[in-house]
Amino acid sequence: MVRRVVVVGVVSVLALASTVPADASGGTRRGSSVARSAATTATVYSLALGDSVGMWNGARSYPDLIVSHYQASVPHLTLVDMACSGETTSSMISHSLCAPGGSQYRNALSFLRAHAGKVALVTIDIGGNDVVDCIFAANPTPCFVNGLKTMQKNLATIVTGLRTATHSDVPIIGMNYYDPLLGDWLAGPGPTRTLTTQAITGVATLNTDMTNVYAKAAIPVADVAAAYQSSDMTHFVSSRWGRIPVAVDRACEWLDITCRRGAPEGFGDDPNNTGATVIADAFAKTIGTLHAPVADPQIGGVLTFGHAASYGTPNGSRLSAPVVDMASTPDGRGYWLVGADGGVFSFGDAGFYGSEGGTGVMTPFVGIAPTRDGHGYWIAGDFGNVYSFGDAPSENSIARSLNAPVVGIAADPKAAGYWLVGADGGVFTFGHAAFHGSMGNVHLNEPIVGMAATPDGRGYWLVAADGGVFTFGDAAFYGSMGNVHLNEPIVGMAATPDGRGYWLVAADGGVFTFGDAGFYGSTGNHPPNPRTPVVAITAARHGVGYWLATTARLLPPPTLVPSVLDQCNQPGSAPSIEPTTIVLACADANALLTHLSWSTWTATGAAATGFFTFNLCRPDCAQGTFISVPARIQLNYPIETSTGQEFATVSYSYANPNPPGNMLTFTEFLETSAG
Repeated sequence: MVRRVVVVGVVSVLALASTVPADASGGTRRGSSVARSAATTATVYSLALGDSVGMWNGARSYPDLIVSHYQASVPHLTLVDMACSGETTSSMISHSLCAPGGSQYRNALSFLRAHAGKVALVTIDIGGNDVVDCIFAANPTPCFVNGLKTMQKNLATIVTGLRTATHSDVPIIGMNYYDPLLGDWLAGPGPTRTLTTQAITGVATLNTDMTNVYAKAAIPVADVAAAYQSSDMTHFVSSRWGRIPVAVDRACEWLDITCRRGAPEGFGDDPNNTGATVIADAFAKTIGTLHAPVADPQIGGVLTFGHAASYGTPNGSRLSAPVVDMASTPDGRGYWLVGADGGVFSFGDAGFYGSEGGTGVMTPFVGIAPTRDGHGYWIAGDFGNVYSFGDAPSENSIARSLNAPVVGIAADPKAAGYWLVGADGGVFTFGHAAFHGSMGNVHLNEPIVGMAATPDGRGYWLVAADGGVFTFGDAAFYGSMGNVHLNEPIVGMAATPDGRGYWLVAADGGVFTFGDAGFYGSTGNHPPNPRTPVVAITAARHGVGYWLATTARLLPPPTLVPSVLDQCNQPGSAPSIEPTTIVLACADANALLTHLSWSTWTATGAAATGFFTFNLCRPDCAQGTFISVPARIQLNYPIETSTGQEFATVSYSYANPNPPGNMLTFTEFLETSAG
């Protein structure tokens, strides 16, 4: 775990993106991404991360023992051990002591994304090295306090990234720590024993804080401290060193320390082979039954139905933001995908004409629309900002403040122009696209999520999340799902080539047909898991099929980003990334932002949609009723705090539930950790 650093040979993690070398000889290579098992075409992985606890015993280290334990129930289970001796939470993220490329954390994310659907288990032990050397510091207390703060911040980043990089069914198991200093109790009465007794409290505090961070990410913890009975100094047992506390006996028997009566402990602080077995048993008790991994749809995957052909999908490693929309070429022999960061991916005969990916545009992108000949396209952001590529003419963007975010774009099939549609049903025209009406001043049960144009460009349909369909111009009404219970919300629509029908698609891949739109299949009965929902539908040539685009809504952050103190500065609260709730009224929690779905989270800002939930306080706040209204949320102004950078301001916009129903926007300061 700590107090010694051993740097060993490394193997490039990049090689693991395509294949993991087998080590049939049973040899061990540590401090890097190493797989150990016979080569097989059905290999699944157990990924081990951490410090020397997970690698010090070679093939008898606890990750190896866990894999051996579960190989009967999960055939071909293979260990990939990235653990690195001397690693802290800080070095795990950057400046690793032995990880290729300098980051065990980034290597882990790359491996998880490259092997989606092939990882059965992730184990992690990290954090002990953040504080253990404080026992030797001139001022141990401030060293320990600061070390805990650093550990909490970094561990939150690590577990959030790991959780978002894996299928929700893949168990990630952390561990707390045994006390590596208990052998010093044998020194007898005096300063050394006193220090040992004080360290017991410190290890317990470390374990509590660590467990709280894991719990916030819904990650179970193997109770190694309990297995080692590290805090039991009241029960004495007979040992080679006489009658001693059971905690001291376990440390001396199960760690690679040298225990001597009347002297401080010598050498190490890692488990010996017996101790590694105890740790493995604690993990197995926490894991329970281990199952083979569940395969995810490919990140940014495309599902085909009918005569729609597959022309490819983006490799997950190419994505730094979720896919948000899809469009097909005029001849139906290719398609484009666009990400929330403005990245464009082209397949088949779809040409690549440029993108906004990597340009630093902060607003999330929401849609893509090709030109009539397919030699260009527009991509739109949720603030109404539009960017043109190829032969797409520049038609400007929305030049005024919006009442609701833009959620879609549709090109005029006959004229040079396009429409933008907002979540409130407002429609905005550009170029030669004509205005045929909108829902901008009409109360909606659910927000608008998409639109489609008629073949002659003289009309369009809007669709809401509840499946309600609204027609304008020569767009005919062929039915809707507005009065039908849906398992998941509608996320998009596509019109048939003759304009006499349309398809609606829900986030679970359920497809609903109206008019002359044919049904060619769906994933409604076998939906993608919630972490890779369907986000768009586009029709195949002649309307005899369609494509569905799926995505991973949460991707590992490509760089360290600010967090937010989502539960105010309450005791025990810690900053988080992409929380589902942010408390605004810290005194009484009468105002909150809830059900947050983040489209961007960067070093300078974050954007989400969700709900503003607040107490009407009628007749008073104690007896008042809470209501929720759809809202758009923006976090800004990162500042440096004791836990790292945190966003200090929040802006949220929502439709006033009281007449006249105007859009309200508020900007407030958020509570932050002490500076």
